[in-house]
This record gives sequence, C-alpha cells and structure tokens, in this order.
Amino acid sequence: MTDFTLTTDADGVAMIVWDVAQKSMNVMSTEAFALLGDLVDQALGDPGVKGIILTSGKKDFAGGMDLNVIARATGSSRPTIRRPGSACPRSWSASSPARAEPRG
Repeated sequence: MTDFTLTTDADGVAMIVWDVAQKSMNVMSTEAFALLGDLVDQALGDPGVKGIILTSGKKDFAGGMDLNVIARATGSSRPTIRRPGSACPRSWSASSPARAEPRG
C-alpha cells in the first residue's frame, strides 16, 4: 500500500504525502490508518526530524473515510458511526512540531 509516503529533507522536515492511487479523492481506510501511524512513529523516532508536515498529493485534502470500510465494519449496507472519532486507532503527541496542510 502506498497511500502515504514519507520523505525527509536536508533541514530535518519530514513530509508525509497522502495520495490514494486510483481514487479521485483521498479516502481513509483501516490499512491507511495503520500506515500513517507507522510513518508518524518513524518520523518521531528519527532524532534528525525537527518537524512533520502532512499534506495531500491531490487537489483536495480528503474525502473522509472510505464508506466501503465503514459498511464492512458495521456489517451493514448503510454505514453508521456510533461514536465520533471511534474509527481512529490512536492519537499522537509529540515534542516535534507537526502541521497538516489541507487544501480545498
């Protein structure tokens, strides 16, 4: 899966780019949550990283959660979310500055 890629420049700025292949908009899946978490952990664990930028490779930042994933998780053809934020597997806290750059 390559929904997210991580690069770090010479100044120690880690950039995570979200670009879901074969979709017109970025949509989040459970696998993508895990990958994003791993990349954030990787950047936070690198002593040379001074900050993290999360940005989109598409015109718009995101279309939200992949509705097919939500439908499978609930076992329903009409997905519902019972508790706001329940799809997010974890939250992050860090001493490095982090910035999201949504467009659109």
